[in-house]
Amino acid sequence: MDAELRERNLKASGLVMELPAEAQQAARVGGVLEADVGIAAFVKDDTAPMRGVFKQRFKDFLVNEIDTDGEVVRLSDTVLPPEDEAKIQEALAEDAGSSANASSDSVDPNELVLREFAALLGESEAKRLVKWAADITAVHERYDSDTKPSDEEKPQGPRVDSSFTFDNTALDSKEKRTQLHKLVRLHLPTLATSTDNGVTKAVYRSARVHRREERRMNAKWPRNGCDFVRFTMYKCNSDTMNILTALSKMLNIRTKSFGYAGTKDKRGCTTQHVTVYRTLPHIVEDAAKRLRYGDVHVSDFQYVKEGMRLGGLSGNYFTVVLRHVQVDDEAIIERRADSLARHGFINYFGMQRFGTQAIGTHLIGRAMITGNWSLAVSLLLMPRSEHDRDAFRKEYRDNRDEKRALRLVPRGCAAERAALSALVKDQKNYAGAMFAVPRNLRMMYLHAYQSFVWNHMVSERMTKYDKLNPIVGDLIIVDGDDDGEESKHDDDETHVHKTQVRALTRQDIDSGKYTIHDVVLPVPGFNVSMPENELGAAYTAFLAREGITMEHFEKMSKVMQVTLNGDYRHIMRRPRDMKWKVFRYTDYTKPLALTDPERLEGKPEPISEDGAPFLAVRLEFGLPTSTYATMLIREFLKTTTEPHIQRQMDKVSMEAYARMLPAGTLGKRKSTEEQRQDSDSKRARN
Repeated sequence: MDAELRERNLKASGLVMELPAEAQQAARVGGVLEADVGIAAFVKDDTAPMRGVFKQRFKDFLVNEIDTDGEVVRLSDTVLPPEDEAKIQEALAEDAGSSANASSDSVDPNELVLREFAALLGESEAKRLVKWAADITAVHERYDSDTKPSDEEKPQGPRVDSSFTFDNTALDSKEKRTQLHKLVRLHLPTLATSTDNGVTKAVYRSARVHRREERRMNAKWPRNGCDFVRFTMYKCNSDTMNILTALSKMLNIRTKSFGYAGTKDKRGCTTQHVTVYRTLPHIVEDAAKRLRYGDVHVSDFQYVKEGMRLGGLSGNYFTVVLRHVQVDDEAIIERRADSLARHGFINYFGMQRFGTQAIGTHLIGRAMITGNWSLAVSLLLMPRSEHDRDAFRKEYRDNRDEKRALRLVPRGCAAERAALSALVKDQKNYAGAMFAVPRNLRMMYLHAYQSFVWNHMVSERMTKYDKLNPIVGDLIIVDGDDDGEESKHDDDETHVHKTQVRALTRQDIDSGKYTIHDVVLPVPGFNVSMPENELGAAYTAFLAREGITMEHFEKMSKVMQVTLNGDYRHIMRRPRDMKWKVFRYTDYTKPLALTDPERLEGKPEPISEDGAPFLAVRLEFGLPTSTYATMLIREFLKTTTEPHIQRQMDKVSMEAYARMLPAGTLGKRKSTEEQRQDSDSKRARN
């Protein structure tokens, strides 16, 4: 479709007429542009052309959490000492026979479970029970009451019976049946057992039934002050919350029983600490092994007194592989990497802050701050582009039929569902519709707008004034109060704490004590100080063009019950422990970085292939919280990080690779890695 025809179709659909200019432009190109959200400058104006494909494979983007002690969190092969586990099990199961664990110093917990059931039921019956438990749990994990599986996703093979009937020859006394009930409660928490007319059965039990039992079990947990189990979790190509939600269903516990410092990127492989409330390590480990997607590994179990909380980390360590790098001289790679290590990069809020679709989250936030509720609802519910496949958006746009649109809303659209539900009750109450949106999403829209303003202001600072040195009137954080952006958690909640700042004087500049890395700019809000130079006036002028004053932030804080007091953010960041390596390769599926599980398996470090046709660069670096790795990559490549451009570059790269292979080979290779994980991830979302 050429540009003119696409434009006519957009106008005919009514989409262009109802969206702000920024959204109209984004709809034409397929996404938000960097310029739309204020990302415009580079630290070093090195114009030598260099291109590279970012995240071509999931394993090209590795993220390891950095804990509050500054240690990089990595998967290891250590497990909880069996004697510690035995103490907990013995206290929970009382006389159920679990004390046998105490004498098994190096036995696999899963083997211990099978052994305990075998001692009571016999080996054959125990294996039959454990297999059925895994099968019935998998069925309930995969489909819940809100999900109707497609024909191709329906289970294949033998049907799983809805209940399990025990061979009562081994359960010939009340004491043995009581022991069975306790073992099942301890080791198979997704099941419930009962005996009726001499027949003992097991069924998959509801979460409500389990939670009554959970309260009784919690009362027996040893009162040693360690109510939580902390473990290290590795996942690949799945969102943190998707994995924890799946685990909570398997364990029949609330999702909020898990604690974590922050959510990690979906498209990549990540390692982080997680805590769970009063759940035995071997049960968590077994559930993780049974997950059907996400390539989840857990290790390093230990009992701790407190659960993880959002923001409880000091940063993340990244390993990023850029493939199909195109550069005239490889010396440019060395020069760029060295510049990054010495000078750093502009600390922009990255593109993911503003969403991946044509209607950026900041546009909804701006409409909310100005009180234009009907526009906010329209932006939330309108189709994202002429190719938008969401039927509910088109139904709302074309017919304004809220009831029918609500019936068409797919899972995963929590904000849209909430807004439409409110509109069904009161069709013209647009403010009420936005109030109905979950609070964390309302905050996301408002904070995206604050980030939008900050990005524009830092571009103003870096393009009009000295990029590498502070100037008179720049703000710095007062010693001992260096919270800055670290006061923002990954859920976008902002502390009420007011960071103390002051403006640099001429004497400060002449002393040479401060560098550009000390300078901060205010994230706009009702309780921040402005730079005491021309940039302060630039803030006021920019907001005035938007029809906004600082008072709007204070009013919206009260109206929407969120915190918009503002904060401070460093304008530059330098990576920690930055390293880089250049590779030559032929096969795009060849790993160029080792994941944590691969390191544990003892796989060799990837090596470069002399004379191979393709060039790749691997970057390794640490960044503090609320700092975007994509902005470091942008400074390194001096190219845009816009998703639609990255997709085009990936397509060009795959076409170049395909030309080297026999017809059909590329699709086959891709299915073994990327397509398989894409399919698993799709099933997880459903």
